[in-house]
Amino acid sequence: MRGILGWVSGLLAGVLMSWPGAAAAQAPDLASLVGRPVAGLRITIEGQPADAPELRNLLQVNTGAPLDLAAVRESLTHLFNTRRFEDVVVTAEQRADGVALEFALTPNHPIDRLEFRGTLGLDRRALERSALEQSGGRATEIRPDAVIAAVSRLLVDEGFVAPVIEPATEQTHLVHRSTLVLTVNAGPRLRVGDVRVVGAMPLERTAVTSSAGLAQGEPYRRRATEDALRDVADRLRSLRYYEASVSHFATPAGDNVVDVTVTVDTGPQVAIVVDGDPLPPGGLDEWIPVRRENSADDDLLEDSAFRIERAWQREGYWTADVQWRRSESGDGRMELTFTIARGQRYRMASVTATGQDHFSESDIRLLLGLEPGTPFVEETVELRIAELLRAYAFSGFDATVDYRAEALPGGDGDVAVSLTIDEGPLRVVNGVRIVGADQMSEADVRRVVRSQEGQPLRDAQVREDRSAIQQLYLDRGFLAVLVTARLTPEAPFQITYEIDEGRQTIVDHVIVVGNERVDTGTILAEVTLVPGAPYGQAARFESQRRLAELATFRRITISDAGGSRTDGHVDVIVQVEEAPATTIGYGGGLEFGSRPRAVEGGGTEDALLFAPRGFFEIGRRNLFGTNRSATLFTRASLGSRSVPDDPARDRRGLTLSEYRVTGSYRSPRAFGGRLDTVLSATVERTIRTSFTFGRRSINAEGLHRRSADLSTYVRYALDSTELYENRIPDDEQPLIDRLFPQIRLSTVSAGIVWDRRDDLLDPTAGGLMSLDGEVGARAIGSDVGFAKIFGQAYGFRRITRRNRVVLGGRVQVGLARGFARELPVRDGDGEIVPGPDGQPNIQIVEDVPAGRRFFAGGGSSVRGFQQDRLGVPGVLNEDGLSNGGNGLIILNFEVRTQLFTDIAVVGFVDGGNVFARAGDLSLARMRGTAGVGLRYRSPLGPLRLDVGFKFDRRLIGGRRERGWEFHLSIGEIF
Repeated sequence: MRGILGWVSGLLAGVLMSWPGAAAAQAPDLASLVGRPVAGLRITIEGQPADAPELRNLLQVNTGAPLDLAAVRESLTHLFNTRRFEDVVVTAEQRADGVALEFALTPNHPIDRLEFRGTLGLDRRALERSALEQSGGRATEIRPDAVIAAVSRLLVDEGFVAPVIEPATEQTHLVHRSTLVLTVNAGPRLRVGDVRVVGAMPLERTAVTSSAGLAQGEPYRRRATEDALRDVADRLRSLRYYEASVSHFATPAGDNVVDVTVTVDTGPQVAIVVDGDPLPPGGLDEWIPVRRENSADDDLLEDSAFRIERAWQREGYWTADVQWRRSESGDGRMELTFTIARGQRYRMASVTATGQDHFSESDIRLLLGLEPGTPFVEETVELRIAELLRAYAFSGFDATVDYRAEALPGGDGDVAVSLTIDEGPLRVVNGVRIVGADQMSEADVRRVVRSQEGQPLRDAQVREDRSAIQQLYLDRGFLAVLVTARLTPEAPFQITYEIDEGRQTIVDHVIVVGNERVDTGTILAEVTLVPGAPYGQAARFESQRRLAELATFRRITISDAGGSRTDGHVDVIVQVEEAPATTIGYGGGLEFGSRPRAVEGGGTEDALLFAPRGFFEIGRRNLFGTNRSATLFTRASLGSRSVPDDPARDRRGLTLSEYRVTGSYRSPRAFGGRLDTVLSATVERTIRTSFTFGRRSINAEGLHRRSADLSTYVRYALDSTELYENRIPDDEQPLIDRLFPQIRLSTVSAGIVWDRRDDLLDPTAGGLMSLDGEVGARAIGSDVGFAKIFGQAYGFRRITRRNRVVLGGRVQVGLARGFARELPVRDGDGEIVPGPDGQPNIQIVEDVPAGRRFFAGGGSSVRGFQQDRLGVPGVLNEDGLSNGGNGLIILNFEVRTQLFTDIAVVGFVDGGNVFARAGDLSLARMRGTAGVGLRYRSPLGPLRLDVGFKFDRRLIGGRRERGWEFHLSIGEIF
């Protein structure tokens, strides 16, 4: 109100101006200076100069232009719409060269913290929690009156008789914030005097009073007592007193003392009896929820009988009937009896139709999908008839269908369904008229109308066209548009879309409110609403989506400031609430599985190993006031020591077996907004089944989101990888691993991803396809060259909704090839070995490096095999350890179904193999497994336990493979 009065007084009553040489003279009003040139503009906040570009851009008064009152008024409106200032005053100084204007701004001081002083009575943190509950936990949303009321209620509930709370605010001018100071005088506290428990009940009275915390001399805490007595009522309901209630009241009994009376009304003890046929699957509480609802009233019991009846009818028991009755005995007991007469189960015998012409009888049977022999469910028949009517409507008919279901003689439960169809005349669109399109061209409107002359008249299509026209106008800024569709009642059928356009709303200024760390320019770069353009709904939603993708804000609202000018221009307010700039994440877990262990005399054996692991992540958003971010991620695992050359020490004792440290810098929409870029550096140590590697790498990646579903990316990587603790003898290793135990790779890769999954962690519909190609070359700094391509496709389909049965499948194919490189042969001392002609003896390396070869087997590929233990002969050595290969194919198929809310069961079939060369890929050489799994929906994601069984067991190193494997991990396999 103060700001509005300042504005009105400045505009209507005139402004005091300082004339040269007359310090205290009364100046003429601002209107007398209209037309003089503006010689200077100045903005001050609490008397200090403020020349922020975002404020100066809101001024419609320009230096050198004639002074215009409308421009001053519009400038004031824009400044008030920032919601940052409680008062704005314009003063003018007349100079020889014109008029100098000053916009003096008095900022708001929003509350950003709470402080409690005085005699609090309770813990300071309890008072603060109660206060912040009124504002969703955000101090900036605090309303002092609501906070005072909440703290007072808390103190009264805790027994303080008449608390007094005095509010005050202390401003911080440097950051334009304030602290709400609440000075509390809690006053005296009530104490419990005598305690009485009245009413008959099966519990000990002392159990009631102790549960409620009621003891003589203790503080009287009304809210806590009510909560405790609700727990007592729950205990009574567990004893089948389903209508039990427990309450209390307090009466004064002296100086700050109250006597407390607890009243217990158990109600009758209820027994539920089911006579006749059983309940449908689901249990007593599911179908007769007396205990859950704490009630046994007639409406609940009537509804229960109806639901049981409908459930059996859905299973084909067409004549199912459920009756209930209530009987009470004199000893406080009540019996509820549900008599279920399920009756005979009926089946579809035949479906016949008469009166049809447009569709044949076979077409109708196909559209209905009512197969003979399936259970007869009247509700299903009605739903399928509705589908038939929709098919008629799509063809242009306003049809009606009557049906009759009749049980056939013989008592076998066969039902014949007969349909009587009245198709009515074929309705064809004779013309489409657009009426009222004055501010938008009729051609633009007709582009979104799909109903066309000569097509069947479809009511659903007419409704869609009306919505499309309305959406078109909303997207063009016509916020009050009204579109009505009218049809001629009989042939020739004409559709008329009547449009009441209203006034078009145009964006005047886009004003950002609430940002403190994030630069205003960064926010505006994501907003597609621009000054001078229509205030369209689609642009508003797109702006909100783009801002949300920054993952920088807790809340985002985009709205107009209201009070639009006569020309329809409005200021658009983008209000944001920033999330904390620093994010911290941590967690831990336990990994266990089998790993090979060296044995005396050579060879390996499997050992069950446990590895505790944890991670820590810290990130910083809004770097430099933009949407750039930096993250440091660390992960470490304690595992058994790997010493392949010493069986006595191998896989014995704990050590830091694996770790990963990654620092990354992300800049979304870099290079003109076209690419999301990520720069990262990683140091890691990872144990694979047959070797361990350490790697240091740097990566630069650019991601282009072409649409919500489609993305492309390019990546450059430079890494140095060292292999050690190799469990495969040297003469069985690829040549590249022997010559390059430490190798530098410089690679360029590119890929495309199409993702339409409905849930990234637990998908039930949609699919994903991706293709990735990678090339390493000596010309860009790599020790060796290679090319690699990897493609995969996922698909999911929900079969039923009741138990959420989902089919899922995945295909993965990988191909790789090394580029030949000539190297001299060296002896054990590293000296070059000469050939017969005295020239160096040459050997050719054309293998793919170990870190880029394909491996398979394990919980994320082909279950039923150990990690990295799947491959054709030549890829696996005689101990079953894998060198990896240049060709990969994996096929997975799953059926997932929900057992309970958080538990699901899975059946799966997997197949695949790893081949030494890309050209060796063969479906005939794939190996398969099948198995079952359990899923638990944990806070971290689906917890997965799978047990897989091999289709065939082969001899490896003279020993037959184990026939099964289990895998425990987090997240679905695909």
